Amino acid sequence: MGTLFEQLAAIEHARWAHWQRYMHSKCIHNPDGSLAIPAALVARWEGQIATTYAELSEKEKQSDRDQVDEYWPLIQAELDTLAAEVERLQSAMPADKSHLFYDLKNEQTHRRQQFDRANHLAADCDRLAAELATIKAEMPGLLDHYLWFLEQEPFASAHMIAAARAWAARLRGEG
Repeated sequence: MGTLFEQLAAIEHARWAHWQRYMHSKCIHNPDGSLAIPAALVARWEGQIATTYAELSEKEKQSDRDQVDEYWPLIQAELDTLAAEVERLQSAMPADKSHLFYDLKNEQTHRRQQFDRANHLAADCDRLAAELATIKAEMPGLLDHYLWFLEQEPFASAHMIAAARAWAARLRGEG
């Protein structure tokens, strides 16, 4: 994997760990080691889950923007590098062949988007599989709890949740 990908993955892990620390700090710690989420927080978070970004309060939107601020400098630097490369290539091409570059650039962009989506999806599946395996091995009984939280995460796509459920079934010996 490329350096940018690994840097983004490190930020994602830090974001996830921060959220888990916060959530665990708000939960009731039971004698058996499990956690119970207070009803008021469940109601609040379920309300946020059911709300689209456009419908969030300005304070909630700013909280999401603050999360993007962690990623944005890396993404912007990569975009700047790519823009400089495009400019270099455009300047090296004869003017009468610029339409060829336009077609090539569109094809390259399309292929890069497909590649990025596939890499992101594969990494998400691998990360989820590793996390679920760890949870199953180290903390039996929390697997269903973890899946519930994953389903509540705004970053979790339907595909990620389906993959997590499939891994959960395999870990339980159901599939």
